[in-house]
Amino acid sequence: MQLEAQLAQAHRRIEAGDRGGAAACYTEVLRRQPDSAEALLGLGGLHLEAGRHGHGRELILRALDAPMRSPREVLLLASGLHAIGESGLLRAVASQIPLSAWGSASQLVGFARSLAASGLHREADACLDDALRREPDLPTAHYLKAEQDIAFGRFESASQHIDRVLAVLPDDPGSHWLRSRLRLPEPEGRIPRLRALLARAGDTAARAWLGHALHNELHELAAYDEAWEALQLGASAQRQQVHYDLEASRALTAALLRVSAAELKAEDGYQDPHLRPIFIVGHYRSGTTLVERLLGGHPAIATAGESFGFPTVLRRESGLHFRGECHEHAVLTRDRHDYARMGRGYLELLRWQAGNKPFLTDKLPGNVHNLGAIARALPGALIVHVHRDPLAVGLSNFRTLFGQACPYSYDCASSPNITGGRPC
Repeated sequence: MQLEAQLAQAHRRIEAGDRGGAAACYTEVLRRQPDSAEALLGLGGLHLEAGRHGHGRELILRALDAPMRSPREVLLLASGLHAIGESGLLRAVASQIPLSAWGSASQLVGFARSLAASGLHREADACLDDALRREPDLPTAHYLKAEQDIAFGRFESASQHIDRVLAVLPDDPGSHWLRSRLRLPEPEGRIPRLRALLARAGDTAARAWLGHALHNELHELAAYDEAWEALQLGASAQRQQVHYDLEASRALTAALLRVSAAELKAEDGYQDPHLRPIFIVGHYRSGTTLVERLLGGHPAIATAGESFGFPTVLRRESGLHFRGECHEHAVLTRDRHDYARMGRGYLELLRWQAGNKPFLTDKLPGNVHNLGAIARALPGALIVHVHRDPLAVGLSNFRTLFGQACPYSYDCASSPNITGGRPC
């Protein structure tokens, strides 16, 4: 009972913003019960949040050997493994837990969310299908199923799942936005509803979703002036929810420009004779997904989607847990990196996705910042750099609701191609 009280106290301290106090609670629990999965994962997460990747990763991996005393701990483990980029280990965990072991449909959806975020889409679909078998009208399951369907081009199925969400939650802004992405016929029938919802939207998240949804539907009608106004509303709301550190971006660019050609020629990486990665890079919305799908049609090429495999090994080597694909610190500490270990570690992380195929694509656009490290760690890697007209890329970025990714993309006021609030 005392341990449960300490864990509850840790949760309260986190909610109050007292990370140090929460860490002390978790540490006390581990002193008394070293195999407490919840304490290991909680303390590991706090280390990651503070940027201490090595300490956080060590604690999360220790939790793999701890007894799982509740479905909550399994969900925490799944979230932790996703945070440190261990999709293969998460896949192994999923294979060991029968669907019948989950106590509720909501727990299955929570597990599916971590699986999908780690690229384990087949396993996520199995969880969602079982959740919907148990609770056919569960909105969260239908919503995540629709996201999965859209990602894989199953648009008719996605539309059906969105309809099921809206039958239960008719005002759900995220579902209206998802539906707008399907480019369904007769958008004029949906636009009045979106306008009404947007007019009374009470929070920034709802305004961001509904503004982008209204933009998409008006754009389909070729009502471009109104579509542009809706887009500005949606982007303005989303801009309030993200943080773009311009100075950090400039510092990263400056650090990358100091990498010399001689460094990249050092023969200290790793080559696997049985698996050769293909990195597809470029700006977001430049066509990387299309290129990967074309390459993935070849029988010798497996696809890994937007894998964070290389950022994962970069975090391990630099010791810093950072958001996004790269960080100035990882570049500045490059002289201390073991590039052979990085290359080997990257391939081991993604080998499960390759199966028996000799080539594997990795289409994370932001790996463009990591090309120097990739070339050195994986000298046998192939690199496909996708180009598209800069104005088309910029406009497409501005029109896309990325969530927390691409935080720069919600403000085009400083663009020389935008005047008077309208495109030239």
